[in-house]
Amino acid sequence: MKRILQIQEIHGNDVELNYSNSKDEFSFKIVENDDSIDSLIFLTGLKNIFQRQLPKMPKEYIAKLVYDKNHCSLAIVKNNFDIIGGITYRSFEERSFIEIVFCAVSSSEQVKGFTKEITFDKRLWIGYIKDYEGGTLMQCTMVPRVKYSESKLILTIQRQAVLNKIKSISKSHIVYKGLVDLKKFDFPIDPYSIPGVAESDWVHEMDFIGQSDTRTKLHTWQSNVVSEMQVNPSSWAFLQPVDTKEVPDYTTHIKNPMDLATLEANVEANKYENLESFVSDVMLIFSNAREYNGESSRYGRCATNLQRFFEQRLSDYKTKSSLNQK
Repeated sequence: MKRILQIQEIHGNDVELNYSNSKDEFSFKIVENDDSIDSLIFLTGLKNIFQRQLPKMPKEYIAKLVYDKNHCSLAIVKNNFDIIGGITYRSFEERSFIEIVFCAVSSSEQVKGFTKEITFDKRLWIGYIKDYEGGTLMQCTMVPRVKYSESKLILTIQRQAVLNKIKSISKSHIVYKGLVDLKKFDFPIDPYSIPGVAESDWVHEMDFIGQSDTRTKLHTWQSNVVSEMQVNPSSWAFLQPVDTKEVPDYTTHIKNPMDLATLEANVEANKYENLESFVSDVMLIFSNAREYNGESSRYGRCATNLQRFFEQRLSDYKTKSSLNQK
């Protein structure tokens, strides 16, 4: 898979960026083959990841380019010593782009990115980058004014600016003290005497708004369980409809396609009037995956795992519903 990075300015200085969370610390190290022991250790770690994650690429070819002194690499290092991914690239400063020769991350750490739509002027890169049969050319355009190493700080500042703007036109940030023990009073309390009620622009008529809503507890559960399935680790293959451009024979084998996005739209449109019709469509997702890909495929395994999760949630719902009816 080939990638080109369109840029306005290239910085060749070695840098080390650090990020951390509650469990792990990550650093990003730019490495080139300067024959030092440390550089060779990092490059060898990257070479091993590329060879493992890009099995169709000749191992000798990967090693040759990773160790080549005309190329640089950026390694993602976890907890100071564990290399979990990175890129090997070559800069074309005079043409304002970087060719990413290899880009791979350990399967447990992968996040999607880049686009297959190439908008960068072909005259600037054709004939300069490696183009081999079976490779997919991809592009990532960088915004010159954005310091990507400081993206979290930028987002934090932007978020605070939005909150400050909201505070200037809203009172939602004001917190009032709680009420005293209401059991001491044997008479109704005027809602407007409660601190913050009048300031919220509440009126008594608001209590009746939405009472005619036909959405039931079943609809609420359907919406919740779809949301829970969408964030389940095994749901990645079923989030959107199958792209028939990439899998042209899919509808030939699968007559009733279903996915979580379609399921969510159906729930929002109140198309499932009973539990059985909703469960039927959910089960279609799992049966379709196993029918087209096979039970032992990664899609089949994901379907089985997600089905197990759904059936547990379904059992919990039925149990709770039966208790409420007693």
